[in-house]
Amino acid sequence: MINCKKITEKQLWGAIIIFHLLAVVFGLGFLHFDEHFQIIEFLNYKLGGIEAHFLPWEFQERIRPWFQPFILYCFALPLKSIGISSPFVLSGIFRLISSALGIASIYYFWRQFKDELTENRLSLLFWLGLLWFIPYLHARPSSESWSASFFLLGLSCFMGKRSNWGGVFFAFSFLCRYQMGFMIAPVYFWAVFRRWPWRAVIMSFIVLWSMIALGSLCDYWGYGEWSLAPWNYLKVNLIENKAAHFGVDPFYYYITRGFSRGYPPISLLIIVSSVYFWWKNPKHILTWVGLPFLVVHSLIGHKELRFILPFLVLTPYFIVYAFSHCSLLKANWIRRLCFGVNIILLIVASLKMANPAVGLYRFLAGTSIETLYVGGEDPYKMVGLPLRFYQKRAPKIVEHQKLTEIPFDQGKYIMTRHGPDLFPFLENPSCQLLYLTYPRFLLNFNIGNWIARSRVWGVFYCQHK
Repeated sequence: MINCKKITEKQLWGAIIIFHLLAVVFGLGFLHFDEHFQIIEFLNYKLGGIEAHFLPWEFQERIRPWFQPFILYCFALPLKSIGISSPFVLSGIFRLISSALGIASIYYFWRQFKDELTENRLSLLFWLGLLWFIPYLHARPSSESWSASFFLLGLSCFMGKRSNWGGVFFAFSFLCRYQMGFMIAPVYFWAVFRRWPWRAVIMSFIVLWSMIALGSLCDYWGYGEWSLAPWNYLKVNLIENKAAHFGVDPFYYYITRGFSRGYPPISLLIIVSSVYFWWKNPKHILTWVGLPFLVVHSLIGHKELRFILPFLVLTPYFIVYAFSHCSLLKANWIRRLCFGVNIILLIVASLKMANPAVGLYRFLAGTSIETLYVGGEDPYKMVGLPLRFYQKRAPKIVEHQKLTEIPFDQGKYIMTRHGPDLFPFLENPSCQLLYLTYPRFLLNFNIGNWIARSRVWGVFYCQHK
């Protein structure tokens, strides 16, 4: 909990905006391959930057929605028409749009639900906007981020008696990520259970399906033919079970993995406060939308933490409620510990790159390097697919199986990909370091031999052995 007597609402909003902007500026790249290949490269395809046969298999199967690439296209096309075509500028604008959407979702959700926690309104705002991973994930123009933000907007409108607008935003959420159906459907079940005015519920439901139907126009625009993408997604990933080919995890994955990757004590706080809230408030709307969503995702074989981001954006409410009502969490030292750890993690997360590879692409785009020698795979390829969006000013790549096979007696630009390959070049007086993924001084702190396990990319100019 924060000391509400020492901070104002305006100051909190200022901090939220600052950390979101930091995440936009420093969060270069993409968090997951899907964020890039199924959104940015889809957009790049419509902009004429990549051929269809280079797109991932999801394009051929017609299973991905085009709603999000279409929205980004509406921004990218006018920008390109006035000469703004740098992939690094465009991706920065996309992060800014995503972050603004996230801040809007925080504002409307907080305004709708703050009166339920009358004595802890500012604490709710703090955890909604400054829970350590929130600014970082809001800056990601990913399906998980946008679907979560649109859902919070939809829920806020629905609970605020603007049910038709709720239907619109729920549809947008679904069109970003089809799994949101497991969170949207319980809203309407809850409304029926609580005997809401049936006209408002039915009209909102009609608006929801009407907007989803209109979303098929985006799919037609993207695929160039009529396609029932939600059905294709269900058939390929669940009925044909193709999703399981990417790995299957036990049902308790989100608890164990969430505990370790969410960093205790914050991850433990999220788990305990969520269970406590569900137990104390089984009829609350946030229990109805959060618990089924998490249970369904736990039953699906293929699991990734990013899949439950729409659930995680609800947990700040659970945290504040538990701090106020759970006797186990009322000790001041627990609150101070969680607050302090959260601030440290927040600073680190808001200042980190999402994918260090894009930092290399930006460096190379700003140089006159024409040929780059690499040991191993082309750095402009990941999971076997080219990152054409970032290749507009890329040098020619010459691949060798091993760095030791590269002759550099006449002077060559050489790239290292892993920590163990880096040090021989750093120690070679004829090689000049031009680029490094991390600040060089960090190499002096090889605690736990993290360098050997990390993707530390370096670019050297070597003249002779």
